[in-house]
Amino acid sequence: MTVFVILLALGIIGVAVRLIAAHNEGLGWLSIVSVAGLGVVGILLFTLVLFAFFDWRNTARARSLAEMYPSAYRADVVTDPTLVRQIDELSVRLYGRRSKVRQASYVTLVADTSSIRFFAGSRRPREQASFPTSMLHSTGIGESQSGARIVPSLELHLDNGDGGTTLNVHLFVTTFSVPRFVRGQRLIDAQRDIRASTGTTT
Repeated sequence: MTVFVILLALGIIGVAVRLIAAHNEGLGWLSIVSVAGLGVVGILLFTLVLFAFFDWRNTARARSLAEMYPSAYRADVVTDPTLVRQIDELSVRLYGRRSKVRQASYVTLVADTSSIRFFAGSRRPREQASFPTSMLHSTGIGESQSGARIVPSLELHLDNGDGGTTLNVHLFVTTFSVPRFVRGQRLIDAQRDIRASTGTTT
């Protein structure tokens, strides 16, 4: 996803540079506005295509994981820097190596009575991180930073007798190919569902 964001930023910069050049060449304001309008339309179309592509990947991955883990809790997750750092720190403590989870991407959280897993990919999901459910001490609802915003999160409190780690998981849903963070009652429902799937009472 990071590559696409960079391309989008370059596209915006390219349009701005072209407008400045057009103005310096003496192009009239009406023509400049027309060029700007075409640039904005192109950027919007690129953004919609980008969202649609990730929506297709997420949907394909969700279908495959539903077949693989029919009784597990499943949810789409944004991998912000905070979550990736938390997962990596826990993975290093348990396995001596970092996880395969990468920042600025979408993964699927799958949790059942045996493991808490994070999957990337599409029709053939790839496991990026996995922790035994026996470590799940409790769940909660909090908030943490995602980009420039503070966003409500599902908290997974994991403890292996070494002080414990909290994973701040930002869940999202997609509406018309546009991702939105899960908040309010839907987040409360998510907490209830993951408790039921993992057998956790708190």
